Amino acid sequence: LIVGTDGATTVTPPSGSNGITSTWGGNATVVSYAEITVNGGDGIYMDSNNTATIGNYGDISVVPNSSGDYGIDVSAYDAINVTNGGSIEVAANKYTAVGIDADSWQGDVDVENTADGSIEASSTWKYSAGVTAGSVFGDVEVNNAGSISGASILQRGFGVTVASSYGDVSVDNSGSISGYSALGQGTGVYLAAYFGDAYLYNDGGISAVSVNNTAIGVLARSYTAEIVNAGTIYQ
Repeated sequence: LIVGTDGATTVTPPSGSNGITSTWGGNATVVSYAEITVNGGDGIYMDSNNTATIGNYGDISVVPNSSGDYGIDVSAYDAINVTNGGSIEVAANKYTAVGIDADSWQGDVDVENTADGSIEASSTWKYSAGVTAGSVFGDVEVNNAGSISGASILQRGFGVTVASSYGDVSVDNSGSISGYSALGQGTGVYLAAYFGDAYLYNDGGISAVSVNNTAIGVLARSYTAEIVNAGTIYQ
């Protein structure tokens, strides 16, 4: 499915509905160039019993009215590939805010935010994350050349989180990643590989800020972990 190749397409569903929904399974693909504005739903929602591929090159704006209303919300049994070259903004009051959430059972998960990509997630009452990506048995990788941020007032704010139970996790950052919280923990990048390895390479900027709690630039929990910093990591 390709939406909005003319660059002028807008998607504004009724309150409580997703902008784009893909549940047809198989090797599912959605590519959007549209301006998607959602109140109480996902910007793009995909659930596949095989592989899932999403490309966003438009603007997605989401105001959550319940937990689980995300910018891009994708799950699959096998491999997942998400590319963002547009803008994703999720602004919540009482609910969790997540820009991209990608979860697989047995496949690898790859999320790329290009140099033109911007992902912002913010919440007043709940936690927020710019990107969350996970797999039970596969490897998980996030590549960022643009900007990713997660901010919360009362709870934790994450820039990027990657997790795998039995695979490896990695983050490659040449752009900017930030996690902010006023009263909770602010974390730039969180890597969790319970029976695998964690790797981070940074030649961009990673920041973490907490006004009244702990700030952590990079946090890794794994069998082995390697962090290579050629940029800046500050808190």
